Amino acid sequence: MATLGRAPLGWASGKGNLAGGPGDGPGPGGVVPDVRPASPDPSPSMSSFLERVILPVLLVGGLVALVWAARDRMSDSPRFLVDPARVDVLARPAWLSEQAARRVADELAASLGGPARLLDAEQLQAWRERLAAGSSWVDAVPRVSPRFPYQADVRLVLRRPVLSLGDGWLVTADGVLLQGEPDAVTPPPLPYTGDVDLARGELDPGVVECAAALGDLAPLLPELAAMGVTLTGIRVGADDLVLLHTDTGVELEWGRSSRQRHLAAYDIPPRGRLDNLADVLAVRPGLAGVARVELWLDRPKVHPGP
Repeated sequence: MATLGRAPLGWASGKGNLAGGPGDGPGPGGVVPDVRPASPDPSPSMSSFLERVILPVLLVGGLVALVWAARDRMSDSPRFLVDPARVDVLARPAWLSEQAARRVADELAASLGGPARLLDAEQLQAWRERLAAGSSWVDAVPRVSPRFPYQADVRLVLRRPVLSLGDGWLVTADGVLLQGEPDAVTPPPLPYTGDVDLARGELDPGVVECAAALGDLAPLLPELAAMGVTLTGIRVGADDLVLLHTDTGVELEWGRSSRQRHLAAYDIPPRGRLDNLADVLAVRPGLAGVARVELWLDRPKVHPGP
């Protein structure tokens, strides 16, 4: 750090005047003190620079070093560590049971490994990536946020199954296979009544098509229930058209799903198919005397039954 102000005067040795004489020093052999200023002071502009720039920079640098040292100590403190072995479910979708939500949370906690530092952004990002891959139920992980002390808030977007294959397997509308029981979801996924073969590690096209059709139908299910129609199963019939089974034994030929729209030259939208069913019910309440109804055409086609 620079010394501010003027420097003290210095003393220098000089030659004595041996002869003496007027105007000479104090006498023969005397030494005359030679008083002169020391080296010049720093200029005012340089002094001001030292005060305004170097000193603040040194102070800021010291504060940064102290902050990082304190941050390192805090990161290792138990108050700033989150342990995935201690997990709790704070909220869940209304359609998912509490037991199923807990199973998903436990599965995800097991995928995270050891604790993470709440002040380490890279560790929290690694957790986010592991959570996204930790369960097939997880569609997205919008956020992993530190919550002091020793907690982290995790926000998940979960996939909702619409189709049940039995033996603990469920399928989403976009064809993702999930492990779980039908009672995990309300209303429960519709059973698939066709043949199922999971040995190849992939879903049959008929299963994928039925799941997509149920995704199209999902917004209309409350109206279907209000009509008094209860679905009990689904499969693919002739020409790869989706067939819905009712509790009265009637088959509703739903047609193709939206994923097959490029092939559905004559298929009407799902809303129009439900309107067709309402027209049939107006003439044949409870679908009495009906074996099958083709709903995907402009006009419904009724096949009589016993």
